[in-house]
Amino acid sequence: MAVTVRNILDLDIIQQRTEVIAGLSGIDKAVTYVTIQEAPDFYEWVSGGEFVLTTWYAFSQQPDLQGEAFRRLAQKIAAIGIKVGRFIEEVPQEIIDIANEYGIPVFAVSRETKFREIIQAISAELNNEQTNLLMEVDKYYQELVKVALAGGDESAMLQGIGKRGKFACFFVTPDIELLATYFPANYNRVATDSKLQSIRQALLSQDNFLSFQKIGDLNIFPCIARQLLLGYLVIIWEDVLSEKLVLMANQVAVFLTLKLMERLDTEQKMLSSLLDDVLYRHNLSEEQIQERLLLFGLKAKQQFRIIILQAHGIDEQSLLEMRKISYFIKGVLGEALVNAKPDEIVIIVGNQGVDTEKAPYWVKQVKEKIAKVSGFMVGIGPIVEGAGQLEVSYRLAKQTIKAARLIDVAGVVYYREHLARMVLLRGMGSIEYQYLIQQVIDPLKQYDDKYRSDLLRTLQVMIFARDMDEASSTLHIHSNTVRYRLNKVATITGYDFFSPLGRYVLTTAFLLQRAEPDKK
Repeated sequence: MAVTVRNILDLDIIQQRTEVIAGLSGIDKAVTYVTIQEAPDFYEWVSGGEFVLTTWYAFSQQPDLQGEAFRRLAQKIAAIGIKVGRFIEEVPQEIIDIANEYGIPVFAVSRETKFREIIQAISAELNNEQTNLLMEVDKYYQELVKVALAGGDESAMLQGIGKRGKFACFFVTPDIELLATYFPANYNRVATDSKLQSIRQALLSQDNFLSFQKIGDLNIFPCIARQLLLGYLVIIWEDVLSEKLVLMANQVAVFLTLKLMERLDTEQKMLSSLLDDVLYRHNLSEEQIQERLLLFGLKAKQQFRIIILQAHGIDEQSLLEMRKISYFIKGVLGEALVNAKPDEIVIIVGNQGVDTEKAPYWVKQVKEKIAKVSGFMVGIGPIVEGAGQLEVSYRLAKQTIKAARLIDVAGVVYYREHLARMVLLRGMGSIEYQYLIQQVIDPLKQYDDKYRSDLLRTLQVMIFARDMDEASSTLHIHSNTVRYRLNKVATITGYDFFSPLGRYVLTTAFLLQRAEPDKK
């Protein structure tokens, strides 16, 4: 338990040298520090929970400032000791009234009392409390070690802290799959589903859960390791958790994380091996692949789809965000497996129905989710019949991302919208590709370099513009200048942008050269 004003009342020097004259309703306020105030703006320098000592010198010289200054101070501190008989003969009635209003105990300190004696006594009490707290937290850590070494599951780990705090505990995955719970004797277990829904809404409404957060009665401790968000420890408690319980909860979160890492490593290795068999080795039959997918909980029998997540830059924050998005997608789709690779996340989805020209209904939800973050691509491959065809969906999902980047499309991309461009990409490196680049792109580059013109840039803008006016606006030039440059392109390449064939060839050549590795 924290040191309270009531505890300090038991100290000998407080009983012998002071008298409580106001604010008794706040006697159970927790005390964090003891400090001295002798400035009228001291309220700006306190953090909360301080036991303040003062001679009231500043306000004895400027009594008109004391009311407002003390009112602002009273909103933060735990108690105040005011020395009487030196600069003031008694505590002003205005201060007593404010103290009673805010429940701030006021101690009238006798003139002969040295503040250092009070500071030493209160500090010793605070230090003893900290020592006892650390000893108790260490004792709990040893209990967790014994549970872990004995092979105890997640429920056993929740039980220790749940019993101490007399509150309910939930342990969930990033997509809010329930892994373990603890309920005190008087908890209404019927409300578990609604509480899980509250947890889901709270987690999905926040973008960043890299550290402890409190949302209503949900005290959320993320379980993070190797730049991966693995799950959440959620403690149901309306009030603010004590320092001791926060330390203990963080310890539980660490042990739960280790437990998850052990499980995740095993599952990810097995799933990665299965994907390698399906995508590269091709040494498993349809029945064998189905059996292994079933071991991971994917019950689909006929239809499968691959979804790939990629980030432009891989760092700790990107990996965490990408992992969170993958679990959001899994939560939206229901039946899915998530495999995290160093540079991408692969999601295997089952039973998705039939593909149409229009993107699936859930794409809108995913787009809204990743709209809050930048630098992410989600490629959606086609539905395939049978697990043995997963390679086709995987390849097309990757190619969809590559094709979308050609035209500066980001976010969620659906394979049907980029299939034609994917076919073009297959021609890279061929004799036809090399000839097209030599006949169209290289002469334009040479002309631009020689005359410091902007033909390639003009061609690029015109390809993606709705019309001539939009292109001229983007380039900040007159539309006649745009037309002149495109006519120059026709003279150099032999392809007129304003003819169907010319536009098709110029667009194809530009997109293909843009797909080269050094053009990304």
